[in-house]
Amino acid sequence: MSLNDATRFHGRWELIPELSEYEFGPKPRDGVYTILPAVDGLAFTIDWHELNGKQQHVEFTLTWHGEVPASLELVDSHTLNTTVEKDEVVVAHATRRLSDDGSHMEIVQSGKTPEGKPFRNRARYVKLRT
Repeated sequence: MSLNDATRFHGRWELIPELSEYEFGPKPRDGVYTILPAVDGLAFTIDWHELNGKQQHVEFTLTWHGEVPASLELVDSHTLNTTVEKDEVVVAHATRRLSDDGSHMEIVQSGKTPEGKPFRNRARYVKLRT
């Protein structure tokens, strides 16, 4: 396996809200998740609407050899992990897993709420054709 296997994750992914489950935070009405190559890593952009219609946008870039507090790891050709730490404690972890044919992606995000309670959100996406 090489970092070239990460190209399977590149592209635009559309949220399938009816197949997604959220324990923390508002469940999105819709969304597009974009993963693109970046210098020595990956760039992530997430655009979504909350159920009330409020638009949200997040972007970040992680490098393969990044140091804590954020890390990017290609576990295998179908699994990509990111981890964010604060004060040496994992506050957020996300595992992105591709379907066998690469047409769907499931993202399982776990962490702790501001009150310290653990949570697990699961979102399912379908790859958009470009």
